[in-house]
Amino acid sequence: MKFPMRIMAVFLLVLLVGCQTMLPLARDLRKESRTVVLSGVVESDYDANQVLVVATAVGNDSTSEEAGREVVAFSRLSTTSAFALLVPDSRYYWVTAFADLNGNGRWDSGEAGGEVGGEVGLWAAPGNDFDFLEIALNERLEVVQGLAVAEMDSPPAAIRVRSGELSTLDDPHLSTEAGTQGLWQPLEFSQTIGFGIDFLEPFDPDRIALLFVNGAGGSPQDWRAAIENLDRSRFQPWLLVYPSGAPLGEMAGATTSLLEALAQKHGFQEVFLVAHSMGGLIARAVADRLGSPEARPSIRLLVTAATPFEGHSAASQGVRYSPAVVPSWRDLEPGSDYLTQLARTRLRSRLPHVVFFAFGGPTWRMSHNNDGTVTLPSQLPAWIQEDAASLRGFDRGHTGILTDPDMLKELGRVLREQQEALR
Repeated sequence: MKFPMRIMAVFLLVLLVGCQTMLPLARDLRKESRTVVLSGVVESDYDANQVLVVATAVGNDSTSEEAGREVVAFSRLSTTSAFALLVPDSRYYWVTAFADLNGNGRWDSGEAGGEVGGEVGLWAAPGNDFDFLEIALNERLEVVQGLAVAEMDSPPAAIRVRSGELSTLDDPHLSTEAGTQGLWQPLEFSQTIGFGIDFLEPFDPDRIALLFVNGAGGSPQDWRAAIENLDRSRFQPWLLVYPSGAPLGEMAGATTSLLEALAQKHGFQEVFLVAHSMGGLIARAVADRLGSPEARPSIRLLVTAATPFEGHSAASQGVRYSPAVVPSWRDLEPGSDYLTQLARTRLRSRLPHVVFFAFGGPTWRMSHNNDGTVTLPSQLPAWIQEDAASLRGFDRGHTGILTDPDMLKELGRVLREQQEALR
């Protein structure tokens, strides 16, 4: 009977999400499975938009006669020092950055540069991303002579890093439709919309940065009510723009690196995190990495709402039976490596984690009390109850909690009290 039940599960899953969703996902995953990410920061005194970052590899059609390498991907920095390049796996790579002062897309004598890769390059093994590359620019670049991208179109494999771009909540890339694409086509989302942190107003050093993180398939627009009720004299709202179908560990690492790059640029010290659903799993990992007072920046408050800390059984079904598996589903499986590692984190001695949980779901849908999507046991495992600074429940559904007046009032109180405690 197991085999027919498996066929039925696949059939129902395809009917649920539709062939128009599964086929783009399959194409997206095939492309992603053959690539790795080279990401990091460039240390320099130049304006970010003057710096080009180029990935080269040994190839037959080289763009540099002396180095014998071909340009595989490149990107010009935007507003911070962070970069991310998507390249084919199973090759040796060098990542070079230089100050393109005259804007000609070519390294010229006298332009500062730097490189990582050494004599033999970085081996891009399948699945082995490089997340924390650091390139320091100096006044002489002798490693790659004649490096040029002037006559090349920016490769589609380049990932757009959003670092403090000004947006409005009504912008298309923050919409529900974009959030859906981020779940079902995470690679396409990264290449077209990008990954990063958007600002809703210019940076203000006198107000605390408050980063909102949406859940799987959600979008920054989910936070509209919270942002409209936010005390803007105390806080400046930031929005994490990310593909929610991507592996959670990668998203947590990239968010950490980008916050560090923004802190280096703007000089701020404290950040508050507010996250919904699966976004709380990313935010908790970021808080663990930047949770000490000595970190720059330092996460000083974490608030999560309706977060499945123990995973979701539907993710297991998707991994087992779906013809194409969204990468983040593997991390959402109960007992996954990501969730197991997250359960080992402890924040209470370093910063407050305030947990909001929802219980307004129908009892017939699941075997436990729930919010219509996530069960209470997953929202409130023992280790979270022990580590949380406070717990507060709301008789609302999984997304309804985000617009609940009582929740918004409580969120405002928590933010205000923590901000005053830091004075």
